[in-house]
Amino acid sequence: MFEQRTVFHISGLPTTGKSTLITALKEKEVEPSVLFVPEFFDRIPDYVIQADLSDFEGKCKAQRWIIDQNKRKNQLISDSNAKLIVAERGIIDALAFSYALGNKVYQDSLLYAETEEWLGGITIFLIAHENIIKNRLSLRDGVTEDMWENYWKPYLTRVLTGYKQTKKTMNRERFIYLNTEKEEEQSVSEII
Repeated sequence: MFEQRTVFHISGLPTTGKSTLITALKEKEVEPSVLFVPEFFDRIPDYVIQADLSDFEGKCKAQRWIIDQNKRKNQLISDSNAKLIVAERGIIDALAFSYALGNKVYQDSLLYAETEEWLGGITIFLIAHENIIKNRLSLRDGVTEDMWENYWKPYLTRVLTGYKQTKKTMNRERFIYLNTEKEEEQSVSEII
């Protein structure tokens, strides 16, 4: 039924250019058979935003909300007749970020995610040097040097480890790594 369909998941750490790339693709794309899928369908609850401050149960609840959003995304993609689907993040992102909350949360998230048959596709993983990410977080969110050293840097290191672990655990589809430090959004979008 979907022999001629391609699914791209745009992934990566915060500020690596996911939203910028998707916006550029939307502006460029005139073909009605392209489906753009958002990261989340619903407003993010406070308990999800503040999951790292929660106890084990709170962290698991937050990650299950994120996985449920990905299940909805998975269903939308499955039901779509679009020939090209571009999704902001996917299940690998949800699991990578759960890894950053601790191994027990990661294991709980893996078990919860196993209840779904996840569709394959190509993950375009956007990367940038940590100094670029640090500068972008500073500009976007007002992250200070102290916040970077004491929270963001260790957190993002754990998330990166989570991506590596999840990629191995899930034996995921193909990955394309794109460095967004110097690339213009339009030239990066040419890959799609």
